[in-house]
Amino acid sequence: MPIVNLTKRALTLLSAEGDAVEVAPDARHVGLVSVGEVEHVEDGGRRFALSVRRVTGLKGMPAPEPGALYVVEPEVAMALAGERADVACVAETSRQPLSAGGTVRVSVLRRVVPAIASIPS
Repeated sequence: MPIVNLTKRALTLLSAEGDAVEVAPDARHVGLVSVGEVEHVEDGGRRFALSVRRVTGLKGMPAPEPGALYVVEPEVAMALAGERADVACVAETSRQPLSAGGTVRVSVLRRVVPAIASIPS
C-alpha cells in the first residue's frame, strides 16, 4: 500500500521489520480552509480559552487511488471521517528502537472513524 504524505513536513515511520522509513511530503499538499475561533470554558469559577477550528473546505485532496493511504493534518482527517477510509493523520511521535541499534523519533499514524451513534448492550 503506498503511503502518500499530504502534510507539509517529512514523516519518519517505523516498519514492522524495525526499519525507519522517511516519507517525503507529496507536491499535492492538501490545503485546509478553516475558521479559527476562541471559546471559553469555566471550571471552578475560572475561565479558560478553548481554540476552535471549523473546517469549511479542503483544497488539493486527490481522488482515491486503489491501495493508497493518504496522511493528512488531523483537522483534515476529522473532516473526512466517515467519507474516506483511505485517510490517516499523525497521532503522536515517539522514540522507538531500531533493529540495527539505537533509537529514532517516529510518527505514529491514526485512522479517524466516525463515532458509533449507539453502542449495543
